[in-house]
Amino acid sequence: VLFVRGALKPDDARAAAIVGTRTPSETAVETATTLGRELAARGLTVVSGLALGVDAAAHRGALETGRTLAVLGSGIRFIHPQEHTELAEEIVGQGALLSELHPNTPPRGPQLMARDRIVSGLSRAVIVVEAGEKSGSLDTAAKAKKQGRLVFAVPGSAGCEQLLAGGARRLEWGSLEFDALADEIAR
Repeated sequence: VLFVRGALKPDDARAAAIVGTRTPSETAVETATTLGRELAARGLTVVSGLALGVDAAAHRGALETGRTLAVLGSGIRFIHPQEHTELAEEIVGQGALLSELHPNTPPRGPQLMARDRIVSGLSRAVIVVEAGEKSGSLDTAAKAKKQGRLVFAVPGSAGCEQLLAGGARRLEWGSLEFDALADEIAR
């Protein structure tokens, strides 16, 4: 069972998750924002976890041109982190907040990790923008792989290099063709 605040639409089945570190470089923030904006503009729904850093940047980019879904590690009435309360309201207007937890449940570490399987499960592909060697983003990518989803990584960070060594598809930023990427994900 998933609690939903906002609206799910049939086209949300064409979704891509964009995830990464809560403490990104400026380049990673720009990358996540651009990916969110460009994929949403091409009809994909962007899925992420409303966390600080890459997640928030991906949601904000998607809101510029389309839809986004935020999977929470808390209840849908308990926005975490609190500084994303306004962002959550914007998401409700152009997508949805989702959680498997009772609406008033506060966040806890295990719940934040448990949402990773939902983020990947709602998506046809998971894109990791920047990640450390041990991170929730790598957990999301591992769950995506088990679920038969495409996994992409932007080279440069230790976690993404680890994913690339394990077979993730490389997203070369300088030569990235957004139409081709969107088509590959939507197939």
